[in-house]
Amino acid sequence: MQLRDIYVSDFHLGEIVKLEILVENNWDKEINGAYIVANIYDGDGEVSNFESASHSVGAKSKYSFNSFWDTAGVLPGTYVADIGISYGNDGFSKESLIFEVSEDNLKIIGLGEVILSGGERDSDSLIIIIIVGIFFVLVNLLWFLWVRKKFKKRSRK
Repeated sequence: MQLRDIYVSDFHLGEIVKLEILVENNWDKEINGAYIVANIYDGDGEVSNFESASHSVGAKSKYSFNSFWDTAGVLPGTYVADIGISYGNDGFSKESLIFEVSEDNLKIIGLGEVILSGGERDSDSLIIIIIVGIFFVLVNLLWFLWVRKKFKKRSRK
């Protein structure tokens, strides 16, 4: 079982926040009784923790667990979040992430991308990839037209 994504729809510090945690079962068998365990730490120790309900996750499939984090008493700042997936007698896996908490924003760092509350994603890299792709398409198109024009001139001689 592997943690794939975390989606936070509406974050307000001091309230109960819903986190949708996507996991993937890479095994060839269904996992019964899987659930999420989360421990949130600051420099002094554990600040809070939460668990999801348990569910079955089909073989070679993904499942989105709903978890609820009560942020009452949590202050703005940076926290380490250990997100674990317990899957019965079959094992336990854990990812350590960074939660950057502000009054109306939760930024999650550590799953290969930055995840912002509201489901927004850091899209700067996507925009750069699109621009570079368009640039290469235009360069190839211009090169193709130039070569074609050159061959047409040669074939007329």
